[in-house]
Amino acid sequence: MRTILIIIKKEFRQIFRSRPMLMVILAMPVIQLLILSNAADYEIKQLRLAIEDFDGTATSAGLIDDFAHNDWFQLKIFDLDQQFDDELLAKNKIEAIIAIPPDFEKDLMQKRPVDIQIRLNAVDGATAEVASSYVAGVISNWAGNKKELIRSRYLYNPELNYKNFMVPGILVMLVTVIGIILTALNIVREKETGTQEQINVTPIRRHEYILGKLIPMLIIGIVEFTIGLAIALMVFHVPLLGSVLLLYLYLFFYLIVMCGIGLFISTIAASQQQAIFLAFFIMMIFLFLSGLFAPIESMPDWAKVFTRFVPLSYFVRVMRSIMLKGSGFMELQSELLMLIIMGIVIQTIAVFNYRKR
Repeated sequence: MRTILIIIKKEFRQIFRSRPMLMVILAMPVIQLLILSNAADYEIKQLRLAIEDFDGTATSAGLIDDFAHNDWFQLKIFDLDQQFDDELLAKNKIEAIIAIPPDFEKDLMQKRPVDIQIRLNAVDGATAEVASSYVAGVISNWAGNKKELIRSRYLYNPELNYKNFMVPGILVMLVTVIGIILTALNIVREKETGTQEQINVTPIRRHEYILGKLIPMLIIGIVEFTIGLAIALMVFHVPLLGSVLLLYLYLFFYLIVMCGIGLFISTIAASQQQAIFLAFFIMMIFLFLSGLFAPIESMPDWAKVFTRFVPLSYFVRVMRSIMLKGSGFMELQSELLMLIIMGIVIQTIAVFNYRKR
């Protein structure tokens, strides 16, 4: 135990002695969280809109008025020139065109089906989908004033604040960077400076050396997470409805997995350059298969299979469930079991792959 404490003390001295490393550990994740949480936003503040009213009645005018007085939309053009409107759409002058058909009022009065055409610029599919939902929402609200319709309630995120959804996921991403890259670089740097060979000829046991290296990374990861969580709560006002202790329990096992991956990278990389390349290769796969940016349910079947082996996907789900839904241990016990299994497997592989030579 004394040997492990000496290695831990040496690691913290080495970290605090390097100012660039302190900047990487403390400043960069905070800056990234502040920037990415504001940049990764699929909300559309103002949708530029053209409306073609082929009916010209008081009913169609009422629908147009709803769009004109809605903060989501900016009515750019109101005419009946379809070709001109399509040219504006092609030149990115507008994002959507709404065409109200002839006999719109008459069909509504006689309770016949009415088709309102919406033409969207779908080069950016995500933006087009959001824009379509905005337009459909205004039309549904307008129709709801005419007759009684089913009303929707949005649970867990009633204001549909996209930051409530993204900030927990981005915080997981930053903890992942700390866990993988810092652990990998820490050990590989020992190889490059030659101190690794000196340690190999000492009576320090392998498990003592590994624990002495991993424990500081776990502490740093927990500190980084705490800083990021404070920013999420105080700056972005993301709710925390669940247990903080439960959140940190999952964080601990998640960091075990991430540090294990970093340790494994350090055993096969000969230089810091190789370690960074391998770490980013693994992280890119993790990010896009984690459900952080795109829901796992919308992925193809083969990708869904791969997500079962992505630890990031489990912790992202845990973060969002505990913070937004207030989920407890019983709802998330399968995620904890998977993180524990992954931690045991990756740490075992990494330790056995490390050789004192």
